Amino acid sequence: MRTLFSTIGLLALALGLNVAEARTPRGAHFMCDLTFKAKGGGVRLFIGNYELNGRGTITCYDSRGNIERLPVHVRLGGYPLSPSIGIGHMVVRGVASGVGFARSPYDFLGGYVVAGVHGALGVGGGLQLALHGTHRSLTLNGSLQLVRGVGFNAGFDYVEISELRRD
Repeated sequence: MRTLFSTIGLLALALGLNVAEARTPRGAHFMCDLTFKAKGGGVRLFIGNYELNGRGTITCYDSRGNIERLPVHVRLGGYPLSPSIGIGHMVVRGVASGVGFARSPYDFLGGYVVAGVHGALGVGGGLQLALHGTHRSLTLNGSLQLVRGVGFNAGFDYVEISELRRD
């Protein structure tokens, strides 16, 4: 019950900051979405390696009607110790959106704590809930995924979103 109240409080804080930021004349208010495609897999039963890597795009819309796109690299997992279970190899396509605030699309880069599940036996799907917070942004995001391959991953993990380097 305490966790439920903490989650509701965090969501209310995020929504409150979202409204406050929209009234701030110094910076633009952004509503952003992430689309991505990642592939990979592995074996992990709390210990092991299960990692997905891929590319995506953060698309942001500011309060003035401007659109900005930022190509990104997306990495799920890859840490040897995690409260999750995963096995198999998959290709995951997804879209994520949520509530929060930021002054720039770059504020959405960084680490996210994620709870979710995805899986497939040929074709499947997934859901994730992600929390991201820095001194410049706070977001709570939901993600829907279409999955191809064989396997599953469930539990808590870490997602890293970084700017895509153009080499």
